Amino acid sequence: MVGTFAGNRHVIFGVGHEGARVGWIDPFGNIRSDEGVWLFRTEGQQVYSVADDSIVGTLINDIAATIEGVFLFRLESRFVW
Repeated sequence: MVGTFAGNRHVIFGVGHEGARVGWIDPFGNIRSDEGVWLFRTEGQQVYSVADDSIVGTLINDIAATIEGVFLFRLESRFVW
């Protein structure tokens, strides 16, 4: 997914269609929170912790959830800069 997202401008949103912006994808394809609290990377449909490279959850249809099914974030492409 790094190749898919890194060259584009994607932002990360919270729950629901009108969810607030909570993060962004940096030029290296890392998924970062606006507050600097979390940092993820994706590979295929897997979401990984950058800290210890463990699988955190899945990314399906631009919606990320933990392995237990708890919502993490929603990806959306927007021209914001």
